[in-house]
This record gives sequence, C-alpha cells and structure tokens, in this order.
Amino acid sequence: MGKGRGALIHEYELPSQFRCNGSDGYLAFLDHALQIRETANISLAELDYDFRVVDTPNELDRLIREKNAVDNRSRLVAGYCWNWNSKKNARAMDIILGGA
Repeated sequence: MGKGRGALIHEYELPSQFRCNGSDGYLAFLDHALQIRETANISLAELDYDFRVVDTPNELDRLIREKNAVDNRSRLVAGYCWNWNSKKNARAMDIILGGA
C-alpha cells in the first residue's frame, strides 16, 4: 500500500485475464513467444486461436472482417492507441485506416 495525492492505493497482481478459449493457456503462450518466461505453452493448437503477424493494419482489418462474416466473434482490441470518438457519438469511427 502507498499514498498518491492523498488517495489510499492498493496494488494487486492479476493471476489471470478473461479470454475466450482458455485464458491462462493463451497468456502462457504469449509469455513464451515473447520470451518473458519459458512455459509449456509453445503452441495455440489446442486453444483454437488464429494467431498471425501481418504486414499492415489494412491486412489485419480485412482478415478480421472475413472471420467476423462467418461467426461474428472476431475482435481487435487496441486499448488506448486511438481516440475513443464513438464513446459520445455512436456514428463516429474510432479507427480509420488509410484506403480501407
């Protein structure tokens, strides 16, 4: 515990995150792939993920739209990379890709 600007602060380590199809296995795979720590999760084959590295944001957008047309379960979460314009205006686009 510590104090910051008069507020009492509690720090917690999250042991897991929610992700579809096996969150702990996915996180362990990422730790292994990014060489954060060695794990037994060297593949996503058992978790039914489609993990790819692409060359452009437009290619990523195209792949997500193709997958989403099948089962409407594909998403891209980008955190705070872009302004969140749609928070106040549902018709606004948060991300505009060049040529997309």
